[in-house]
Amino acid sequence: MTGAQWIDVSIEGLAESGEGLGFEPSGVVLVRGAMPGDRVRVRLAKKSRIADQVEWVETSADRIVPPCGVADRCGGCTWQHVPQAQQATARLDAIRRALPKPLREMDIAWNASPQAYGYRTRARIAWKTSGGKLFLGHRAASSNDVVDTSECPVLAPELDAALDPLRAALVRVGGSGEVFLALGKDRRPVATLHPNEKISADGFAASLGLVGLGFAGVELYAPGATAPAVDGDPRPVVAGVDGAPLVLAPEGFAQAHETLNHELARTVVARARCESKKVLELFAGAGNFTIALARKAKKVSAVELDARAVKALQDNLAARSIDNVAARTSPAEDAARSHRNWDVIVLDPPRQGAPEVMAALVEEPPKRVVYVSCDPATFGRDVQRLLAAGMSVESLDAFEMFPQTPHVELVATIVRRGGPRS
Repeated sequence: MTGAQWIDVSIEGLAESGEGLGFEPSGVVLVRGAMPGDRVRVRLAKKSRIADQVEWVETSADRIVPPCGVADRCGGCTWQHVPQAQQATARLDAIRRALPKPLREMDIAWNASPQAYGYRTRARIAWKTSGGKLFLGHRAASSNDVVDTSECPVLAPELDAALDPLRAALVRVGGSGEVFLALGKDRRPVATLHPNEKISADGFAASLGLVGLGFAGVELYAPGATAPAVDGDPRPVVAGVDGAPLVLAPEGFAQAHETLNHELARTVVARARCESKKVLELFAGAGNFTIALARKAKKVSAVELDARAVKALQDNLAARSIDNVAARTSPAEDAARSHRNWDVIVLDPPRQGAPEVMAALVEEPPKRVVYVSCDPATFGRDVQRLLAAGMSVESLDAFEMFPQTPHVELVATIVRRGGPRS
């Protein structure tokens, strides 16, 4: 079949990448903005299964009108037209497809988001100046184009309100670049700016001047500079699982859904069963799980490669007078080689998973592993290695951390077969 042919497709599911999923004799067809129940006529992009031209024949009776005016173009959210229940089903189906076959019938405990919008406490957005106009927002789907927007309904209200002063500053900065936007001290916005081009003195002043417009702090990485210019306190701050502020490194990783993150952290601690035990925590970040683990465990070794995150972790521990945690800067795979000295392993790797850590663990399978994953595919690959080494999955918990998107967070408890379950 050539890309010039029009074909009729009924959409039967939702793909992990967010598109509607249909089938025709030569294979699958992916249609952005489609959902089960839609019928479309499409032409496929050359050498691709993605439709680049679509004619809508019939739309699903379940379709929702997105509250966002640019939802059809923005690449930030792909499921605003899909009801929450169907989103949940699609995420669970994606998890099952990614799991090794022996696990696909396991029960998965589903933790729904208490809010569909206004939940994101951090986001990375872009800006671009073209034709004398500033475009500010997320990038378009499968493109570097910036979709201009004056509001974003998935952002926390404090960050949504920050878009206007940010836009005014970036008009003076000009050019193009990216902004990391998050909540900081007292739930005031913080920003780290990465312009792609040299900026003027006026643009420099406008960037740092955001502190006078309600921002708690700003970092500016001017091209060619060896260190950022800083005004105020640009560190993001979230509420820790204990209710106290958890300070992060600027641009440091944290869950974007603050409310559901508390349930995630409580689940990790419950699955770890670490009372009076020794815990090795890999990819610890600034201590999202560390704080809660330390309250139960005998001692915790918290390992993180990002030195700024380790500094934030140490500050968070000191603020709570927690003294049974050793925080250190190290690659996770190096620390994993000493896993035999620990009762429980907790890891929360980035999207690419942790193949090097798995290689260390399978040499002598640990008693208990709690694996937090934001990517079912890489989790499925990693857990297959643990199963082959004589471990079994005790429980699976899924969290709707990213409503309106295909993304899902997964917590797996993996134990050594024949070993103690305590």
